[in-house]
Amino acid sequence: MKQRKIEKVLVQLDEKIKRLEKLTAVLEKQNELRELEIEENNKALKKKTGYPSKDMPWLKYFPSKAQFDKINQYTLYQQIKIANKDNLDEIALNYLGEKISFSKLFSKIDQVAKALDSIGIKKGDVVTICLPNIPEFVYSFYAINKIGAIASLIEPRTNAERIQNFINNTQSKVMIMLDLCKKNIDKIMNTSSLEIVIAVSASDSLEKKVKKKIYTMSHKEIKTKGKYLNWNEFINVKRLNNTIMQEYVPNTTASIVYTSGTTGIPKGAELTNETYNGQNMQLKYSGICPENGEIFLGNVPFFSAYGSSSGMHNALTNGVTITLIPQYKPKDFPQLLLKYQPNHVLGVPRFYEFMIHNKKAQKNDFSFLKNIISGGDKLPQINEKKINKFMNQHGAPNLKKGLGMSEFGGGFITTISEKTNKIGCVGIPHVGNNVMIVDPNTQEELQYGKEKKIGELYVTGPTMMKSYFNNKEETEKFFYIDSKGKKWAKTGDLVYMDEDGIIFFVDRIKNVIMRPDGHTTPLLPIENAICKHPYVSNCAAVGVKVEKNGTGSLPMVFIVLKKEKEIQKEININVIQKELEDLLENYVPERERPNWFRYVSDLPYNLAGKVNLNELRQIASKEDLNKRVSKEN
Repeated sequence: MKQRKIEKVLVQLDEKIKRLEKLTAVLEKQNELRELEIEENNKALKKKTGYPSKDMPWLKYFPSKAQFDKINQYTLYQQIKIANKDNLDEIALNYLGEKISFSKLFSKIDQVAKALDSIGIKKGDVVTICLPNIPEFVYSFYAINKIGAIASLIEPRTNAERIQNFINNTQSKVMIMLDLCKKNIDKIMNTSSLEIVIAVSASDSLEKKVKKKIYTMSHKEIKTKGKYLNWNEFINVKRLNNTIMQEYVPNTTASIVYTSGTTGIPKGAELTNETYNGQNMQLKYSGICPENGEIFLGNVPFFSAYGSSSGMHNALTNGVTITLIPQYKPKDFPQLLLKYQPNHVLGVPRFYEFMIHNKKAQKNDFSFLKNIISGGDKLPQINEKKINKFMNQHGAPNLKKGLGMSEFGGGFITTISEKTNKIGCVGIPHVGNNVMIVDPNTQEELQYGKEKKIGELYVTGPTMMKSYFNNKEETEKFFYIDSKGKKWAKTGDLVYMDEDGIIFFVDRIKNVIMRPDGHTTPLLPIENAICKHPYVSNCAAVGVKVEKNGTGSLPMVFIVLKKEKEIQKEININVIQKELEDLLENYVPERERPNWFRYVSDLPYNLAGKVNLNELRQIASKEDLNKRVSKEN
């Protein structure tokens, strides 16, 4: 009997060795091909062609060894576990004053992994996470990865119908949600694929009695009923003896992250282990690599690609403490910086614009900041200069900027140093990435240089998504396969590259309208011109159809003025309007100027802090077009 068991174990070991040998052969082949490609690129660099994808002029800003660096061949769970093996007593998470060490973090992840295993979650299953930035998000995300399942990340404020679409599309049977989402989940419980819903309270990780008591006074605990389990019941379910940790397999989906939906219907981007670990490798050479013992402000939602990859995973991989911000309001950004004094922050331009006008911020020192990174939305040059001036006067460095998208797990272009941080630019491609700038009409690659040749940005690189989950049509639209079989992502961004290899963002293709006479009009130049006015706080332009059944649109701009107390002067709309018309005359061709001006108290934003263009278009479609200028009541 013992002999049979030994023989069986030996057979299993032999099979495992064969699988590992095959995997090693695949990885060696991939590395060989990459090194050949690098060699070809280096040869091409000696002979300038004028084309970005061939010359790669940005490589001069990186050390030569960067080209040969490789992405760690680990799962996300393995990556943070190995990276912190000597860091177990350090603080991984700071949640409202509760300090959670790396040792406790891994213990909690293992506990959740066993609980998921015990309720039947297996390799390849999709588990939906609908949580803000609380410890349970981190535990769940890495536990799902540990057992080889897929985390589908949903914003807690998503409406019931859209949540149902996401869940049914992935056939997710288990959901881990914030208890406050129950009302929405109740609506779809019987029409979705859900079998178990685990309700998490924001107080579950609070051990301090006062804080826990305050929370529980206003929130009733969800008790076990039907398909619902509360968090404590879930992690204490009868567990299996052994939970199998899945080994790394190339190009395996780790998460499904939904695009922001500001310009269309959200799609689920399949991000792999390489997406997240690749971001770690790239950020190491981008001047955005935090160091052990430093603090990262976890204000950008982890359910976004930017937040979970460039934020959460990058911080934990480097042994950094994440200060979790579960409920975030952009106007609170200055106070959060002063309270927690982080060394690294991510944000959209709006977050930093709040700094300039905040009275407490104006009186304090911000020299604790090492990296202040902005992306995800337009940043007029005038605002960039103001933010940099404010930061420098208060001991902080200039903004680092970038360009990216959910489909790449965050950024693919960054200002890695002051040499690449020209005013108005977004930087250079990350290590391992290549770019083309393509003429939207001819589909030919454009050259870079002093002449600003604007085209659509195509990007390829190791962090590129696998596909849109269960959406072949949109996946095929997103990718372009060149004559050599290389896959590129069509970003929808209009850019140009200067003679130094630095990229400048012009606009989103979807934010370039076609007038009824067929003339194309970019909207960002309108916004840039209007933001030059000293009394303008912010603005956004959208296209408005003049005729319901007609073709083409005309620009309408929504303008937010500074408050009178900020400028210590009474505001006269008529005077400001005349001055804006003069600015537009100087900076925007007559044919591309706005047809309508709307003065509003604020612009609509999504939870990530981006201007919600869809909502603005809906507002614009209901406006009285007979009024060229109007002010919100």
